[in-house]
Amino acid sequence: SATMHHNRNSGEATTRAKSEFRSNMTNELRIGFAVALILVAGAGLMSRRAVVTQNEQSHLVSHTHEVIQQLDAIVADMYAAEDFERGYILDLKEQWAVASDSAADRVRADLVALRGLTADNSAQQRRIDSLEARVPRRLALIHAGIVARRVAGVDSANAIRHTLVGQMLIHETRAIVDPMLAEEFALLRARGL
Repeated sequence: SATMHHNRNSGEATTRAKSEFRSNMTNELRIGFAVALILVAGAGLMSRRAVVTQNEQSHLVSHTHEVIQQLDAIVADMYAAEDFERGYILDLKEQWAVASDSAADRVRADLVALRGLTADNSAQQRRIDSLEARVPRRLALIHAGIVARRVAGVDSANAIRHTLVGQMLIHETRAIVDPMLAEEFALLRARGL
């Protein structure tokens, strides 16, 4: 009977030990699972933040490229208006005058678009103010050259085309656009591109 009592106590002790072991293992598994869950959630949050940051960076880079393209468009359309004016003065074909007027309209639209794109940049806005003071004067001289050719002939048109004011306005426009482009390229470099 003592042996039976010892075996029963030993069996109960074993059962208690197993139960305690299971209880401890369950707690350890719960803790381990909770730690793993926290680590996975933390990694997920960090990944999401990285994606959001990358998206924001990508948007900024794309926006900067839009500004650069708009500045390039202003310069290209200004030169196009001048080239078409020159074509009209040389051969008096109305298609050149129409093309010059269309290019001038694009320059005006380009300036409006540029102002919208740079609304968050006060330095660029001040430069656009300067452009808006000069570009219409240059476009008016281009148009005056076309009108002079129609009314008074080649010499009168060329006199307008080659005025010191016209040349000065071309150089002043470039002197404004070039720093604008430099600022945008500096932004790209700062963004790692």
